[in-house]
Amino acid sequence: MLTVTSLMALSERGLPLEELDIPWIPIPSAEIAAQCVHALSRIRELCIDNYNDTKPFLFYMLQYMTGLHGVHLGSSVDHMLVPHLLQYGHWSHLSSLCIWAESSITPTQLKSFIQLTNNCPYLQNIKLYNSAATEEDVLIIAAHCRKLRDIDVPYTTLTEDTVRQLALHCRHLSTLSSKGVSCYYYRRKVWTRREIRELRELPPL
Repeated sequence: MLTVTSLMALSERGLPLEELDIPWIPIPSAEIAAQCVHALSRIRELCIDNYNDTKPFLFYMLQYMTGLHGVHLGSSVDHMLVPHLLQYGHWSHLSSLCIWAESSITPTQLKSFIQLTNNCPYLQNIKLYNSAATEEDVLIIAAHCRKLRDIDVPYTTLTEDTVRQLALHCRHLSTLSSKGVSCYYYRRKVWTRREIRELRELPPL
């Protein structure tokens, strides 16, 4: 099991780690976090899932996580973490963003995340399991993230015209799921690769 001491040793030796998932190591100060720069910069996935500890040690680490490829939020303390992610986050390499239904992220914070995607040119997968996500939000993401392949917004209704715009903006889009139009109860609409391609090839309205 990794400890603060071993994390510092990894940094000091500059070991060529391929990937290091975020370890739940209580780093007690910004000074100690600064001594773990190399190891923290090699972390590729930040997953906050069912995490209820409000200790601030993760806040110290965020500014050094410069190589994140995936951010996955799904805990009851996300609303405390998000301001630090927005302030210190490094998004240029991000390829996957997931916000689960269990996340305590607020609607205002979600909007900030949506605006942040204009700094995510390599984003390929996005999952917004948050009922506050709107059709307009999805279009904003697509406008900035042309490499999107998978979009999963099961609580957001997308019209056919919106799906067509997504298909045109994101030429690599192959899977898309959303809430079905005019559903009075929850039902997921899954757009197939063929449907996406056909919408993309339709003549302009």
